[in-house]
This record gives sequence, structure tokens and C-alpha cells, in this order.
Amino acid sequence: MKQIIEKIIETTAQEFGVFPMAIKGNSRTEAISFPRMAAIYLAWRYMGAADLTVAYYFNRKKGACVRHARQTVPTLIETNKAFRKAYQNIEEKNETKSRKTIASKRRNCLEAREQDKRSFRPRGDHRNGICGSAPGGRAGKSWI
Repeated sequence: MKQIIEKIIETTAQEFGVFPMAIKGNSRTEAISFPRMAAIYLAWRYMGAADLTVAYYFNRKKGACVRHARQTVPTLIETNKAFRKAYQNIEEKNETKSRKTIASKRRNCLEAREQDKRSFRPRGDHRNGICGSAPGGRAGKSWI
């Protein structure tokens, strides 16, 4: 995930003519905040992760910046031609690599989950639902 976001930050910084560290910084100027919003929005779209997770990668403490970017960037794309062109360029540069990386990570995650399901072996007497001395069979239930 971090590699995808770093790539998005790098291409966004190149397209808007700012430093990559400025996008992760605290500056509130329009010259920095618009590229930051574009990068946050792209990261959210490509990762499909929770707002707080995306915010963490951009050195933000709350997910509100991601929600704000989700609301603002589509409006900026519609109304601001220069922003739309820059955003489309960034999206084209990141599209193929990010989509392939995410697809392979999801596939690996699903395969690992299936492997975990097959390797779980319950301990105790599970035939009649009794796993220990506690009522309801709660005590002693464990998984390897």
C-alpha cells in the first residue's frame, strides 16, 4: 500500500510542480492543498481503504481530510479545467500499475484466507458443542 501511495504522491508532485514532502506537510496554501487533495482522493480510490488508513499515509490525524477530498475533488474536476487536466494526467500515470498491484494483493489475501480456513483445527470435543467446563462450551475453546 505504501508503495502505491508514494507513487501517487510522486506523480502528483511532478504534475503540479511541488515537492513530494510538501504534499505530506501541513501547508494550507492553495498551491499545496489542491495537489494534496488530488493525491488523497486518488489514494482513496485505488486503495479502497478506510478514511483513517489513507489519512495516516498523508500524515493526517483524522479521516476528515479524506472525506473532504472525496467531496471536493469531483467538483474541482468538473469546474476547474487546469485541475481536471492535471488530475487526468496523474490518473493515467498511476492507473495501470496501481490497479495491477491492488489486484495481486487482493488475490494473495484471498488465497491466504483460504489457506487459514483449511489449517484451522479445533481442540476439544466439538461433536456435541462441549469444549470445556463452562456452560455453553465456551471455556477451553482454542484454535491452532
